[in-house]
Amino acid sequence: MTVSMQLEEVCLDYLLKTGSDSLKKTAFYLFNGLMRRKVDEKLKVVKNESFRALNGINLDLKPGDRLGLLGRNGAGKSSLLRVMAKIYEPTSGHLDVQGKISTLFDINLGFNLEATGYENIVNLGILRGWSLAESRSIIDDVENFTGLGEFLNKPVRSYSSGMQVKLAFAVATSRVPEIMLVDEIIGVGDAAFMQKAQNRVMKLIDKAQIFVLTSHSKDIIKRFCNQVAVMDKGIIVYKGDYDSAVEFYESMIAVSSA
Repeated sequence: MTVSMQLEEVCLDYLLKTGSDSLKKTAFYLFNGLMRRKVDEKLKVVKNESFRALNGINLDLKPGDRLGLLGRNGAGKSSLLRVMAKIYEPTSGHLDVQGKISTLFDINLGFNLEATGYENIVNLGILRGWSLAESRSIIDDVENFTGLGEFLNKPVRSYSSGMQVKLAFAVATSRVPEIMLVDEIIGVGDAAFMQKAQNRVMKLIDKAQIFVLTSHSKDIIKRFCNQVAVMDKGIIVYKGDYDSAVEFYESMIAVSSA
């Protein structure tokens, strides 16, 4: 099987709900006459609305592709990553993924605070779609990488936030992915551990067949990516090599700021 990822006319809508029926009930009990009519008039605009986060995304990624997503806040970069990871289902369009995906965002979701560190290693692995055997196979690696020692026998609720992040990061980066999706290169723990974490991520990026990264840092994108897609308002407005994409992006920013 050849590893690949293909998106065809992918759109993603978020449902935005404004107001609630409780407002009407409150108006009924607290107001009467003209005041009630004024409240009812205002409530006519309370409705469900949708926001289009992605609009007609087309991408065809193959082994060797390292794609950087560049754009302002709200451009749709993180939404696109989560569609690629199958966290969000597209509203319309088609997504076809051939290969195992590993994500490096929302890494600490899924913790059972009452379970031990060892139990959470297995739980987090299973949540990532690994088998029980695969999840158990990473225990030694996570144990050595985190240096948490006897704390792995204790409930995670006794961990500091930094220790929790270390554990989650170690699990998330314990297996070489075929497709790797990263939402910003993160810093983890103290300076010494952060260097270990960055080295570990770089090795995974080198071994991954397809890599997609969102970042506000052009330097980080230049370091890790061989092609760049510029996003604006949920649309890929340009795709090319780093130099041409950054030139387009900076021109776009200059025009919108004028």
